[in-house]
Amino acid sequence: MKKYVFLIIMSMISLTVLPQNTVYSPQNKFYSDNLYASAVAGNAKAQNDLGSCYDRAAGVKRDYAEAFQWFEKSAEQGFMLAQCNIGIYYASGLGTTKNEKLAVYWYEKAANQGLPPAQYNLGECYMKGIGVAVNEKMGVYWYEKAASKDFPLHNMF
Repeated sequence: MKKYVFLIIMSMISLTVLPQNTVYSPQNKFYSDNLYASAVAGNAKAQNDLGSCYDRAAGVKRDYAEAFQWFEKSAEQGFMLAQCNIGIYYASGLGTTKNEKLAVYWYEKAANQGLPPAQYNLGECYMKGIGVAVNEKMGVYWYEKAASKDFPLHNMF
């Protein structure tokens, strides 16, 4: 009996700490034909959400390269969630070649629009010298921006 309780508790814990690579819009958590049609039609939010579906294997097979393509389409239209997502992909090399300078570029675009996860990630870049020279002043600046919006300061990468 103790063994089963332990397994149940561990399963519950593992569900709460699974890594999530991206920031997504909570309205569209799963793939649908309508979401795909909206993305193909050029809707930036739908493109980001479709990218998140491919990132999370939410109704489709996980495909980081496909997710990257959808995030890129959305980010180029100025959608801040996608800009942060493509930054995450460039920082980690998911679905594309790792490029820390491009990660900073996209984080900065989203951070300047006020997106807390991008602000936090940009702070991390400055604090750790990821794609930019170490600059603790700038790191703290971006951390404070994220924290001012009640963003929990924990690792987003």
